[in-house]
Amino acid sequence: MVLSVINRVSFNFQKIYFYSLCILVASIPLGFRLSLYALGFSLLLGLANVIFVEKRLVFNNKISNSLAFLWVIYLLSLLYSSNMNYGIKSIVQLIQLLLIPFLLNFSIPDKNISRLKDIFIVSVIVSLLFFIGRAFINSLVFSSDGIVFNFYNENVPYGSYFYYTELVKPHHPSYYAMYLLLAIVLVFPQKWTELTIERKVFSVVSISLLILGVFLCSSRAGILSAIIIIFILFFKLIRKSNNYYLSIIILIFTAFALYYLITNPRINTIYRYINSLYQGEKEQQIYLESTTMMRLKIWSALIKDFEGYEIIIGKGIGDTKQDMMECYKREGITFALDEKLNAHNQYIQTLYAVGLFGLAVLLYIISYAFWLSFKYRNLVLFLFLVIISVNFMFESVLERGAGVMFFVFFIVLFTEKHIERSSSSFKS
Repeated sequence: MVLSVINRVSFNFQKIYFYSLCILVASIPLGFRLSLYALGFSLLLGLANVIFVEKRLVFNNKISNSLAFLWVIYLLSLLYSSNMNYGIKSIVQLIQLLLIPFLLNFSIPDKNISRLKDIFIVSVIVSLLFFIGRAFINSLVFSSDGIVFNFYNENVPYGSYFYYTELVKPHHPSYYAMYLLLAIVLVFPQKWTELTIERKVFSVVSISLLILGVFLCSSRAGILSAIIIIFILFFKLIRKSNNYYLSIIILIFTAFALYYLITNPRINTIYRYINSLYQGEKEQQIYLESTTMMRLKIWSALIKDFEGYEIIIGKGIGDTKQDMMECYKREGITFALDEKLNAHNQYIQTLYAVGLFGLAVLLYIISYAFWLSFKYRNLVLFLFLVIISVNFMFESVLERGAGVMFFVFFIVLFTEKHIERSSSSFKS
C-alpha cells in the first residue's frame, strides 16, 4: 500500500515536471521575461526531483561538466576584476550555464522529447503569425480616402514594420531568427515519402512561413545560417527521395534569396561594402565601417587590446564592458562607444573576458557536440550547432539571458541521449 502511494506520487511528480519543461519550451519564443519565470519553475521542480525522487545528481557528462566549468572560469575572473557590480550581474546572468545542466533532467523518453520539439515548433509559428499580424495592423494608414496598406514607411527604422527590430519586438532579431531556424530544422521531414498528404502540406506551409520570418528578421547571421541549413536539408532530402522536383524548389529559393539580399536595406550593406573595396571608394568604405559594418573595426581593435598575460586569462568579466569602452575611445570607434556595444562576436567576447583558457572551454563544448552529431548521425544536433556557431561569429549570444538559455537548454537536450552518464548519488 505504502509502495503503491509512493509510486503514484513519483509518477505524478514526473508528469508535472515534464509539463514544466513543456511550458519552458513554449515560452522561449514568446519572450525572455516569460521564459525566465518558466525556467525558475522548472529549476525548482528539478531541484525537488534531485533531492526527493532521483536522490542523485542528474548530470555528470562532458557537455554538462564543461558548461559548468565555463561558468566557474567566469566566476574566478571576478578575482581580477575591479568592477564587482557589473561582474556579479554578469555572473548571475550566466548562472544558467551551471543550473540547467545541474537541475534539469533530460533523461526522458524519446516520445516526450518529440513532444517538446513539437511544442517549440508550434510556439514559434504562433509567435511569428502574431508578429506579422501586428506589423500588418501597424502598416495600415487611416485617411479620409479609406484604409491604405503601406508596407514601406520612411518614419520607421529600416523603412518597414516588417523588418528587423520593429517586426519582432521585444526579441532581438538575431535571437528570434535562431528560434525560427531551429523550428525549420525540427519541422523539416527526414523521410518525405513516408508522410501523409496532410503532414506534407503542413511541412511545406510551415517551412515557407518560417523561412519568410528569417528573411524579414533581416539578421545577417540568421540569413547566412538559413542559406546553409536549407541547402543541407534539401540536399539530404533529394538524395533520400530521388525527388528532383525539389531541385526546382531549391532554384526558386536561391533566386528569392539573392533578390532579397540585394534589396533588403540591412543585408545589401554587405554587397555595398564589398563593392566599395573593389571599386576603391574610400569614402563609402569608411562610412560603412563606421556604421553597419562596424563589427570589422570592433573585432580588430579588441583583439589587439591585450597586454601581457591578459590574452591567457582575459580582462575579467567585471571589467569587460568598461575596457571595451576605453578601447573604442582610443580607436575612435565613436558609434560603438556611444551605443556601448559589445564585441558582436561570442568567440572574441569570451576571449576578451576570460582569455584563451575560457575560449578553449567554449570551443571544446561546441567541437565535442559536433563530434557527437557526426558519430551518431544526428542531423538535428548538427544543424543546431551550425546555427549556434554562425551566430556566435556575429553576435555575443551569451551576453543576453535569452541567448544563454537557448544555447544551454538545447545543447544539453540534443546531446543527452548520446552521452554515457555516471551519476553521483546522495548519501541518505
